[in-house]
Amino acid sequence: MLNRVIGSKNSWKLWDHIHAFFQTHANAKLQQLRYELHATQLDQGSISEFMLKIQTIIDSLQDIGDHVSAKEHLDVILEGMFLRYVNFSVCQGITLLVR
Repeated sequence: MLNRVIGSKNSWKLWDHIHAFFQTHANAKLQQLRYELHATQLDQGSISEFMLKIQTIIDSLQDIGDHVSAKEHLDVILEGMFLRYVNFSVCQGITLLVR
């Protein structure tokens, strides 16, 4: 980090270098969390563990300023449970389309 800011001529340039450095790391973390969110599957664990993992990732995304809508939250849950509860998600989709 020091080598990135050593050539700064004034305080605003120093701040600009620091901000760019941390923004790059925040964007990388955002992409990692987004990937984890959509890759989360209900494998052998309980539904409670699955839901907690999803909520933890969503909370982390919101902590760094990325909003997750209720629709996306529900989509992630249904996609993650798809293989184990395929009939349930299909029935839910049909019920939503009929209404």
